[in-house]
Amino acid sequence: MKIGIQTWGTEGDVRPFIALAAGLAAAGHETTLAYSEISGKDISDLARRLGFSARRVGTLGDGACLMRRHGMDVLTTRNPLLQVRKILRHFFNPMTEDLLAAARDLCRENDIVVGHFLVHPLALAAVEAGRPRISVFTTPAHPSRYYMAGGGPDLGSLVNRFLWFIGEFLIDRLFAPDINRLRSREGIDPIRRVIGEVWSSPILDLVEISPTLFPRPDDWPSHVRVPGFFNIPGDKDDWEMPDALKRFLDAGPPPVFITFGSMTAAETAPEDTIRLLAEAVRMAGCRAILQFDDGTVPSLADDSRLHFIGHAPHSRIFPRCAAVVHHGGSGTTQSATLAGRPPVIVAHASDQTFWAATLHRAGIAPRPLHRRSLTAKNLARAIKTVLSSPEMAEKARRMGEQMAGEDGVGEAVRLIARAYRQSDGRI
Repeated sequence: MKIGIQTWGTEGDVRPFIALAAGLAAAGHETTLAYSEISGKDISDLARRLGFSARRVGTLGDGACLMRRHGMDVLTTRNPLLQVRKILRHFFNPMTEDLLAAARDLCRENDIVVGHFLVHPLALAAVEAGRPRISVFTTPAHPSRYYMAGGGPDLGSLVNRFLWFIGEFLIDRLFAPDINRLRSREGIDPIRRVIGEVWSSPILDLVEISPTLFPRPDDWPSHVRVPGFFNIPGDKDDWEMPDALKRFLDAGPPPVFITFGSMTAAETAPEDTIRLLAEAVRMAGCRAILQFDDGTVPSLADDSRLHFIGHAPHSRIFPRCAAVVHHGGSGTTQSATLAGRPPVIVAHASDQTFWAATLHRAGIAPRPLHRRSLTAKNLARAIKTVLSSPEMAEKARRMGEQMAGEDGVGEAVRLIARAYRQSDGRI
């Protein structure tokens, strides 16, 4: 089978699709991934090692500069739906024409297409071509009486359903106009329901999360499945741990790992943020690995409690740490849980508040923090809470063991093949 995949976003929106493309290729399918990574990263070497074709689609010029320019506008917005809308306006809409052209190429060349749920040009192209389309969600976004998106408290089935009704109304008001503007221009009928008609697929929705962290609600439609976390095979990563990092890890007790992932690029004053984190580490009385560009922290580089690194695969470092402080992105959340390490989540935007609340309710994380109100004092308090709690550490370890028994990519590959057979090659 020939399979075309399309995604857009930060590294956290691209890596799950790399993992899925690798799994499909390993199963014998001819797989092409069209990706639009905001910072402009090139994955061609990794794609070759994993056995699939990769096409980089569109450009925003200096993506890092754009993240700094618009990042605080996003981070200071309290409504998560408005945050997503601003993200799309700044980083998606300028790429729309390139995304649509790539989507049409994928639909023309492949038997079936698979896409990130936010990439609505692929949904349009699939309708034009009569091509079956599968949607991948990186966060739960289907209405249910069992949970509220965005990290809201579980207020019971009746209230949850009512709030989802309001939520869907707002989603349609915020996102349908841009979607329908493009569809109207291309002669495709407009939509009324964003989740049901565009984000969702008619044949199969894959919610790319671990059922250990988020068991599938039984009131979801039957075509919405939770196969598990899409993890890139560790043996395919050619990263070697630097000697300096090895020495730091061996020189004392397990450190805390601190990363804000792609949210780091949105920091307008990164040195101030690094100083805040370093002060929190000092107040907590622990050691820490900070994932930043070393060149931005010359005045702190000689602090023996701290070690600074750039890009590194989390799967190789998290198991050697005591806890992970992170932004609550889906990929980092699941990587830390898979490693069996309790988190401290400093949510920045959109679905990160959902993961923060989910892990707090699971008993493996302290009360969530938010980047808007982060201080050295409240971060140090949260770190000390985690490091002094054997209960959190044990619960995190057990959840990691349970996740390790899952095969998210393998299950997704099986579900995609079955959906294609049942669709008979048609929508």
